[in-house]
Amino acid sequence: MPKFYFLLLFVLITFSASSQIRKNATFIGGQFAFNNDNNKFEGGDDESRNGSFNLLLGKALSENNVLGVSVGASSSKTEGLTIPYSNTNNRYNVGAFFRRYNPLGSKFYLFGQFDAGVSFGKEEVDYLNTATADTEGKEFGFNLGITPGVSYQLSKKMQVEVTLPNVVGLQYSRTKYETKQPQPIESTRTRTSLYTNLRTSLSALGFGFVFII
Repeated sequence: MPKFYFLLLFVLITFSASSQIRKNATFIGGQFAFNNDNNKFEGGDDESRNGSFNLLLGKALSENNVLGVSVGASSSKTEGLTIPYSNTNNRYNVGAFFRRYNPLGSKFYLFGQFDAGVSFGKEEVDYLNTATADTEGKEFGFNLGITPGVSYQLSKKMQVEVTLPNVVGLQYSRTKYETKQPQPIESTRTRTSLYTNLRTSLSALGFGFVFII
């Protein structure tokens, strides 16, 4: 299904009053996503691999509305196909989430999830077989994101789901770099970005599971 339909359905969730999760239910879940991209640009091509996993623990404040905390990790690696280099990022995050459900019938449900959290991690850039000095960076940041999804009830207490992770988000990060030379050079980069994840490929999807007790 094209992603703009997910966005439209996500907006409809906010205005629906149907109930699906009982008040005070305990919410335990996990979400994961993987993708592999080939990028072509002027001056060279590269290939990137990305993966992430999050654990969720929450409580239903009222029917259909869940508030909780999340912890997770993500890893990405980009390798130059034309210019030999390798860029590796490993990040960890902790935050809070709010999720609202809406039943569609036949055990299917729509939901929208709002996330807020902080992250920290490490970046390494290795210029293979070149005279360019390698670089290492330490990052700290925070982010806000919106994730719509569809879930299916396998049993009374378990659901599986498909999501569009962070289809819209706001991110701030500050990274301190050290270039490895005979005399190390330090630099700092600060970045603020408003982004969308509207790719139509299956690699943009995330998957998960939820236990409702």
